[in-house]
Amino acid sequence: MMCAAANEKRIRENPEKYYSNDIFQEPAQYSVLRQLIIDEKQKEMLAEIKRILDKYQTNYRIVVNPLFSQTKLNDKDVSYLEGVFGKENVFDFSGKNPITESKYNYYERNHFRPLVGDSIMNRIYSGKGRD
Repeated sequence: MMCAAANEKRIRENPEKYYSNDIFQEPAQYSVLRQLIIDEKQKEMLAEIKRILDKYQTNYRIVVNPLFSQTKLNDKDVSYLEGVFGKENVFDFSGKNPITESKYNYYERNHFRPLVGDSIMNRIYSGKGRD
């Protein structure tokens, strides 16, 4: 995969060519992950992360990334994250939303562009993160 700067340059120079790539031709298909992703090992690691964050009185946010495929994280996994870190600190951008509806927000199916990251950070730190 090319670095972000190289991809941004290619997009600026010829966005039509960049987004004519086959991976952007199939429309995104909204789906929900049926299987749970967070198992016992992940629960242990998340508890340790939370312990460290608390120990150092860290101001943090947990972000579930928006994927071009519009795959939604299982609600039970989101609820678990909220239970560990606090609902006010968990922001779920997975699934179908304005970010995932535009191919122009992505370099490819899994990596969004810096403008998306900036938008997410602005939303969650401005207090307007939940629609």
